[in-house]
Amino acid sequence: MTIPIRFSAGRNTYDNAPRQLEVQDFAGLVEHLESNLGHKKGENYICGPMDFGPHNDATKYPNDAHYRLASLAAPCSLLSLDIDYMAGQPVQQLVLSELKKYVSYAYETASSTDEEPRMRVIIHLDREVSRDERIDLGESFQALMETKIEREFGSSAIKFDKSVYRPEQPNYNPLKGARSWKFLRERP
Repeated sequence: MTIPIRFSAGRNTYDNAPRQLEVQDFAGLVEHLESNLGHKKGENYICGPMDFGPHNDATKYPNDAHYRLASLAAPCSLLSLDIDYMAGQPVQQLVLSELKKYVSYAYETASSTDEEPRMRVIIHLDREVSRDERIDLGESFQALMETKIEREFGSSAIKFDKSVYRPEQPNYNPLKGARSWKFLRERP
């Protein structure tokens, strides 16, 4: 049985109280991402779901809301990755072949080039995890990928940005025209 996917959707870098949304499956999340493309860097993002509550800076933000804060991060069934550097297309192809093992969605970022591809990745987890579990999963998945890439291409062939393992961190949607890859196989 598939549990609905809860997440937050923001409009831009400064949106610290994103909308709380839910889709029935991972294909619905991909549809949301592809229906809310950015036109430039820093527009439209998703992150983990946020509980309703007070902001850490009650003077600046006196009303309760679904603020994008570590203290309000709710359990979620998504893991985000931000691959800031890959040493060319062969490294990217190896990463994509590994992602096929998971229900996942990958897309190139605004600063991606053929020589130095960059991607964001969303992986569907089979259960909701806490903020701490998500950070641990991100670091573990990163270590797994680095080991596989290192065997083939050396230790400096891939670099990750760890910040997106935190569910309150924005994971920007694809930009219009970005290449993307969907791996939507059903779980057994």
